[in-house]
Parts: sequence; C-alpha cells; structure tokens
Amino acid sequence: MAMINNNSSIIQTINSGWSLVRDAFSELPMLPSALYYWDDFDESRRKIDDFKNTTEIQIIVNGTKRTTSLIGINEAHAFVIKHVIWHSFSQGHRPATVDKKLYHLKNASEDEMLGLMTDPHSCKKFWPVILSRNNFPHYFSALKSMLSFFCAQYLFDWSPEYLDFLGTEFPVPSNQAYESVASGDAFLEQEIEKLIINFFDELSVSFGKVTSSETCYLEDSAMLMCAYQFGMRPIQIASLKIEDVKLWGDDSDGSDSSIHVRFAMAKQRSSDKILYLPRKIKAEWSVVWRELIRRKSNSNGRFFSVTSSQEAGSAISRLAKEITGEAIAAGVFRHSAAQRLVDGGASSEELAAFMGHSSLQTGLIYYRASPAQAELVNKALGISAVYKKIQHIAHAKFISKEDLATLKGEQQIGGIPHGIPIAGIGGCTTGQPACPYNPVTACYGCSRFMPVVDIEMHKKVLQDFREVARFFFDESKAESSSPAYLQLKRTITSVEAIIDELEGRGHE
Repeated sequence: MAMINNNSSIIQTINSGWSLVRDAFSELPMLPSALYYWDDFDESRRKIDDFKNTTEIQIIVNGTKRTTSLIGINEAHAFVIKHVIWHSFSQGHRPATVDKKLYHLKNASEDEMLGLMTDPHSCKKFWPVILSRNNFPHYFSALKSMLSFFCAQYLFDWSPEYLDFLGTEFPVPSNQAYESVASGDAFLEQEIEKLIINFFDELSVSFGKVTSSETCYLEDSAMLMCAYQFGMRPIQIASLKIEDVKLWGDDSDGSDSSIHVRFAMAKQRSSDKILYLPRKIKAEWSVVWRELIRRKSNSNGRFFSVTSSQEAGSAISRLAKEITGEAIAAGVFRHSAAQRLVDGGASSEELAAFMGHSSLQTGLIYYRASPAQAELVNKALGISAVYKKIQHIAHAKFISKEDLATLKGEQQIGGIPHGIPIAGIGGCTTGQPACPYNPVTACYGCSRFMPVVDIEMHKKVLQDFREVARFFFDESKAESSSPAYLQLKRTITSVEAIIDELEGRGHE
C-alpha cells in the first residue's frame, strides 16, 4: 500500500508540473495548422499537415522519410516539442538537425524535461544530474536547443541575455566519434588503403573495362573515390548535381584536360546560403568520371542515381567490402583523408578548408592523433616502431633471378627515380609501356608487380629511397606535403613490406 501511495504521489507531482508548463506556454502564439520547411536535399518546400493536432511527425531527411510518434507521452510534453520544432524550422535549421532534436526530446524522461523548465540558475544546478545519466552529445544538444527556445520566448525567466550563459555553463559530453579518432580506430589500415588505391589504379588503366561497365558500377566507383580522395560525406556525394561536375580543357585525348567537382558544404548552421568546396579529380583516376560525363551529357538533375544519403553511404560501404572484404563506413574514409593531410604537414587552416569545417577548433583532434615530429620522420624512413606492423601488401607472385631474365624486356622493371638508376627488382605482368605510372616507385605495392627473390636488392632500394626522403624532409624544413615526398613514403613502406615478407618466407 505504501508503494502504491508513493507512485501516486510521483504521478501527481509530474502532472502538476506539466500543468504549470501549460500555463507558461499559454501566452505563446498558437501552433500552426500546417508546418512548412525547406528540404535542402531535394530543394523543395515540404509540408507537415495538421501539425497542431498530429501525433506523428514526418520529416524528410536527405531523401529518407523519418517518422516520430508522439503517442504515449504527456500531451504537454508533445506540446513543448512541437514548439521547439516550429522554432527550429523558423530559424532555418536543416531537416537533419531538427529530426535529431525531435527524436531526443521525445525520448527525454519527464523528470529531466520538467527539471529544466525553471530559471537559468536552477537549470544549471540540475544539469550535472542529467550528465551523470547520459553521455550522448546529440541528446544534450537537443536539450540546449529547448533552453535556447526558452530564451527566445522569455519563458521560465530565460531571455536572450542568457544565451552566452547557456553556451558556457552547460557542457556537452565529448563526441564518441572523435574518441575513435584520438585512439586511431577511425582510420583505414595501411593494407586496406593499398587495396583501394590498387582498385582505382587498375580500373583507370583499363579503359575497355570502364566503357563496358554498367553505369551503376561506375557511379559506385566514383562515389567511393569522393569518399576516399576528398573525405566527403554521403549527403555531399548524393547531392552532387551534373552542373557541379566540369570538364576543363581539350579532352580529345584526356592529356590536356582536368575534371573539377564542387561539393556543397554539409552541416552548415542554416540553409540560407550554400557554400561550395571545389575539388580536382586525381588525373590518373579521371577516366571513370570522363565516361560518366559522356553518358550523362544529355541529362539533368543529380550526377549520381542514388535518392538519399543513406543509399550513397550503403553503396560506398558495399563496394569497399567487395574490394577489401570489409564493409567500411564513409566516416572512416573521411577521418582517414583528414589524417593523411595532417600527417603530410597541413596547417589547421588547410585542414579546415579541405574538410569544410566552419571552425579551426573542429580539426584539432587530428593533430593530437598525429605522431610526434620525430615519429613522422621515422615513418617516412620506414624505421618507425609505431608503423612497423605491416601486413602482406599487394603484389603478384615472387620470381627468381632466372625467371626475371627470361621475361620480355618490356616486362622487366627499370628506371631512374629521383636520379637513382634502379633495375632488377622484378617484373610486371602487363609490361612497363602499358603502365601510366612512374617505374619503380609505383611498382612496389602494385598487384601487377612480381618482386624478385633477392632481399639484398630490395634492401639497397630501401636505403637509396631513405636517403632521398631524408633530403626532401630536410630541404622542405619538415613541410612534408609535396606529392613526390608522399609517394616516397608510400614506396618505402611497400619496400619494407616486401623485405619483411621475404624474410618471413625464409628466402635468401
């Protein structure tokens, strides 16, 4: 009986609290019968019918319909949520942002909602209680958006003058996604990255394969390229329009032209003004884009056939699994692209411009995740303990010196990279004349490369490349972001992997 009385008392207290909320909201404008908002993905005006009375709110987010039911929560709770949603859309907030607020406010406990419907200083005292129960950043962002609404409407002694107080005195838990960046778990493994690069290389040099491929396969490849090379989000990739892809110069043979793509900056605070991020497709990989441009020459609308950001993300992950055996989320490609830039010596301004960040503070986590300067030098020289763990890299079969001697001349690899004459390292299954890349430096890590079974030969190549890398690093005063320097780092790592594999096999 005591338990029943206690529960009854709690219910009475909650109902009394919601009654006070109704009184506080009674002087606000009535909810609209229909709520309109701008769908920035489809670039159209959307409508939520009977917004005032509906118990289900449907918002179209990046091409996907999301429905949230308000059945089962207190009517006053639903009333507050609708006012916050209305206010957010009136402020120009994007559907994805508003939908997150809707979800979290709907699932907020009644005691937490009511505990915040009081004056600013009482809210500040109650905030640590909520923090002790939950660690989801988006949940607290939704609660703060409700308090921001209170400021705008002068509710519960809040006012616009308290916005700075709200920003500084109400902390939000750190984003768990960035914790994975700090730990290094959010980045592509070296072996996986090489498989993806080899996929693009092989696809690009096989023009016949490109022209005979299904359009959907080429689109998936181009979307994966956007994620890997530029670190673009699925929403940015799915939103790409035909007019955003430009072919510049004489394209008679592809040698004097380039392809430029502009992506809309995602996660802007409002949808009033669209900012664009111009990017240039890697020349060696542009054949896929040229073929897509040719096929879409008489088309309008979007460049890719996907109808939502979710569909774009799934396509990227699906193709990545086909290439690597692992379904890799687009976010991993984005974090990896940022870390490559930072490891290459990019400034915080350069990183922000590349990632489309509106604040320099956002990218600082990548600098904290980057190794110390001395470690970067060791990584470039292939002697880092941190980067020493190298898995099997892509290459064809090992061959003996005798086998190498029997190969056709065009299949025997030789060159003078960075002024160093190198020959006898192995063979190529297709032949050097058919390869558009630099001999020797591009061979290590290539799936067509047939390394010779001669550890001393590869160790000599490693020593020569280390000396060149050291020279580059010293001359550039540690600004190690030039393409030649970055290629050397990749080559040195690949040579190390070949040596490790040969030693593991017991070859002399």
